Amino acid sequence: MTKASFIRGWFLFATMYTCITLGNQIGDHYLDGAKWPWFIAVTLMCSIVWTATPKLKELK
Repeated sequence: MTKASFIRGWFLFATMYTCITLGNQIGDHYLDGAKWPWFIAVTLMCSIVWTATPKLKELK
């Protein structure tokens, strides 16, 4: 395992975990259990991962 693959894996995991958890927390605590913040967070997560993947592949 190289440093680049570790950074890629860490970034992708951290982004996914943060977006999903933040969407759940906002929906549960501030919007009485609404699920639409989770859907927005998942959409944001997908766009972040999709746009960052080419840049992360440049790491060697």
